Amino acid sequence: MWVIYGYLIDALIRWYRDYRTRNWPTAKGQVESTRVSGASVVLTYSYTVDNHRLTGIHDRSCVDRTSADDYAKRFIPKWSLVIRYNGADHANSVVVEDDQSIPPVWATRYRED
Repeated sequence: MWVIYGYLIDALIRWYRDYRTRNWPTAKGQVESTRVSGASVVLTYSYTVDNHRLTGIHDRSCVDRTSADDYAKRFIPKWSLVIRYNGADHANSVVVEDDQSIPPVWATRYRED
């Protein structure tokens, strides 16, 4: 039961963050790595703004390990991402799920872990 409460709180925080950053500029980025730990996914990414290479972390809570594994499969290392970054602080960035293109099924099925 506590897992569901945690997931709902995380979803509300994600919604607010996505709303708050909706007007931030975007940059092309790429997935560096994904790691699943229990029901949580940690995605490391890189992006470039004004010829400076920056990195960030996207942490996502899921309901259970299976949904975390499924979510992680969407983020294949070297896959392109759209990154939103703060115009005043380029190192402050987020991955908004609605901005992303989902890799084709064949890519997620045969990814290397």
